[in-house]
Amino acid sequence: MRGSKPGPQEEALVIEKLVPASGNKLLDPSRKIIIELPLDQRLLRFTTRYLGMSKDPAPVGVIIALPDSVELKELRRVERIIQEPPNFISVSFQTTDPAGKEQVWQLNVIDCSRHGLGLLVTEVDFDLLKMIKPGDVIKNITFYAEWTLIRVDATVKHITKIVRGPHKGQYVIGLESSEVITSCLPPDHPGS
Repeated sequence: MRGSKPGPQEEALVIEKLVPASGNKLLDPSRKIIIELPLDQRLLRFTTRYLGMSKDPAPVGVIIALPDSVELKELRRVERIIQEPPNFISVSFQTTDPAGKEQVWQLNVIDCSRHGLGLLVTEVDFDLLKMIKPGDVIKNITFYAEWTLIRVDATVKHITKIVRGPHKGQYVIGLESSEVITSCLPPDHPGS
């Protein structure tokens, strides 16, 4: 990482482009993004905004706003107590195709309720729809919220094409996991 100033009033950082490269096309200036970096036995984590690609003369990196604060977390497994339900933003998980090729998927969460969680599948991730079906268990999904992350297994309950609204033509994967559903419930809900 190196410091940069994209404008007279905003401090920024330039980081390396995302791998795989298709992730760079998914960056959206209107949404918050979460950056996580391993640092020894800790995880450096912060929420920021995507500002654009740097050009020196070719794009060399991703420009992000300098964060207001940075979290440094131990990577050791320690029992955590969640006091508020997290607002899940995205998930990541890995699949392996029949030829043994591994693929990492990163999808946005579009809804969370006591019945499950919906993941948005945009056109760049349509290949995922050929690899999973209702009833499949996806292992080790990492669910990201602004202040926490949860890693669990989840069952695919449905795959539904969106027929109207801003995501028309895209898909929702409905997931169910008791750990995630409990986290989505308000603290005063009888099931939490």
